[in-house]
Amino acid sequence: MYRVGHNTPDQFLNTSVHINPNATYLPIAVTGGFSLGPPDSGLGLAAEIFVNDRVNLAALVSDADVNRFRFGDVGHGKLFSAAELQGKVSSLTANAGYSKVTVWHNDCTQDRKALNENSGMEGWRIFSSTSRGLSCDGRAVAIGRWGKI
Repeated sequence: MYRVGHNTPDQFLNTSVHINPNATYLPIAVTGGFSLGPPDSGLGLAAEIFVNDRVNLAALVSDADVNRFRFGDVGHGKLFSAAELQGKVSSLTANAGYSKVTVWHNDCTQDRKALNENSGMEGWRIFSSTSRGLSCDGRAVAIGRWGKI
C-alpha cells in the first residue's frame, strides 16, 4: 500500500485499535504517541508492506515544516522521515492490536520553532507501543508505551 501527495503522519504512524480519538472520545493530541513528534498534514510519501497477517513494515517521508494552513514545500529540504515495524505478539483475541517500534528523524522546522506536534528540533527519536488482549472476549486490554526524545 502506498500514498503519494497529501499525507497526515500522525494518523499513519503508531496508531492503535485501542487508543484513537474515536474510541476514547479524546483529541488526537491526547491519543497520539507522546514522544512521536510528526508534522501536520502536508506533502509526502507513505508506504506499508504487509509481510504476513502478523507483521507489517511502514515508512513515511513528509515535509517537516508544514501546518494545516500551509500545504508544504518539500523543495526546501526540511523533511520528517520514519520507519515502523509492526507485529502481533501472543494476544488472546483474533482482532488484537499491533505492537510497534517507530524510529524517526526530523530535519527541524525552518525557524526551529514548534509547529503542530513537531517540536521544531532536529534529531533521531524512538517510540514504541504494545497492546495485548488479556481476555478471550477482548474486553480486558493492557497497553504499554515508551519513547525517547
